[in-house]
Amino acid sequence: MKRTTTRLALLALAAPLVLGSTACGSSGGSGGKIGVDGTVAEARELTLDADNAFRDGDYATAEVLYRKSLGILREQPGALNNLGNALVAMGRYIDAEETYKLAVEYDPSRPEVHGNRGRLWLEAGYPRDAITHFDEALDLDPRWMPAIRGKAKASHLLSIADERYLGMLRQAMILESNASWRAFFDSERARVQDALQAESEISDSAS
Repeated sequence: MKRTTTRLALLALAAPLVLGSTACGSSGGSGGKIGVDGTVAEARELTLDADNAFRDGDYATAEVLYRKSLGILREQPGALNNLGNALVAMGRYIDAEETYKLAVEYDPSRPEVHGNRGRLWLEAGYPRDAITHFDEALDLDPRWMPAIRGKAKASHLLSIADERYLGMLRQAMILESNASWRAFFDSERARVQDALQAESEISDSAS
C-alpha cells in the first residue's frame, strides 16, 4: 500500500489523515481527534444528521458530524464508510482511503466498503488498483451491482478481455435493469468476444 498511497498523494491536495488505534485527526480544521465523550444515542443521532447533510450535498458538514459521532462511538463501519464517501466527494483521496481501511478493519464483510475503495481508485485514475477492490467486493457478493459496474468500467479502460470478465458481463446482463448500463455491458461483451475470437484465430494459425 505504500506504493499506491504515494500515487494517491500526487493527486490529493489534502495532507494524509492520521487514523491510528486511539485518535483520528483531520487534514482540515473542522475535524479534530476522536475521544469526545457522549452517549451511544447521541452518536447515532449525529450519524443520522451527517447522513442527511451528505444527501443534501453538504459534504463539509457531513464530515464534521461523522467525526463527532465517531468520537463518541468509534466502531461504526457504516459511518466510516459514509465519511469516506464524503471525503471522496471533496476530492480528498488519501483521507478517504485511510477511512475506508479503518472501516474494513472493523468489518471486512461489507461489500460496499470494498466497492467504494474501488470507486476511489478508479476516480483517482488507477483502474488496475480499482479492480483489486472491486474483486474484493464481488468475492463477498457476486451480485453487487456497484462493484460489477465499477469493474466493467475499469476493465474497459484497461482493454481487458478474458473469460472471467466475459462471464461477469453475461451475469451483468441478467442482473442489470438500467438501460444505459445494459447497453454498456452489451457493448463490452461484444468487444471481449471479438478480442477472444481474434486471439484464438492467431493461436490456431501459429500452431
